[in-house]
Amino acid sequence: MDIVYNRDVEIPRNGQDVLGFMMFPEAVIRAVLTDVGNVVFPIHDGRCSCILSRLTGYDPGELQRMLRIGPHVSARVDSGFWSMRDVYDCALASIHRYCSWEQFRDAWLSLLGEDFPEVREAYEALPAEIPLYTLTNTNDLHLEVLREHWLYGRSRTFWPSCEIRMAKPRPDVYTWVIKQISLHPSEILYFDDDAENCRIGQQMGMSAVQVTSPRVVPDTLRELSVLTV
Repeated sequence: MDIVYNRDVEIPRNGQDVLGFMMFPEAVIRAVLTDVGNVVFPIHDGRCSCILSRLTGYDPGELQRMLRIGPHVSARVDSGFWSMRDVYDCALASIHRYCSWEQFRDAWLSLLGEDFPEVREAYEALPAEIPLYTLTNTNDLHLEVLREHWLYGRSRTFWPSCEIRMAKPRPDVYTWVIKQISLHPSEILYFDDDAENCRIGQQMGMSAVQVTSPRVVPDTLRELSVLTV
């Protein structure tokens, strides 16, 4: 089943794009690439800080600022150069006397919410000829949970940033993933909750859709006739 999805594609004179794929003025959707957090299930940013607030006495707002740990540390965690234990030992040293590593670990895992049932139903209903791939910025602790999640087994390939050592929204992440999928980028339908990730994905030629509610995934798949049920 070829799902036609018209796109305005600029065709270079040599007939190829920068990734080496042939360019076509009309593309078909032949694969789905999904993010995880706030797409497949919610990320409860406040839950972790509330748990740690009870343990440490810090104000939840202050803890949330501490847990953002700055773009430099976040980039190192997402790219797998720091573990969450490294973050606890170094970036969050001020909470050690109130909170053990085990307590911090449990609080950090509480960020992950329950599945959006409509998204799970939609992804599990994808036809066999349209594979599902996953690309997610994540850390070693959350990856332990994700390996047991249904999406891990449902995905043809599951790419966690902390294992591939690259994190969104770096363009080279998308270049690498598109080459792994081995399709023209316009044939890949990409779902992500982050506007910047979607913008870069679109620049790389994918059909990027920002997920602002769980209904976006099934509604888009049906609108493009990828799902017919």
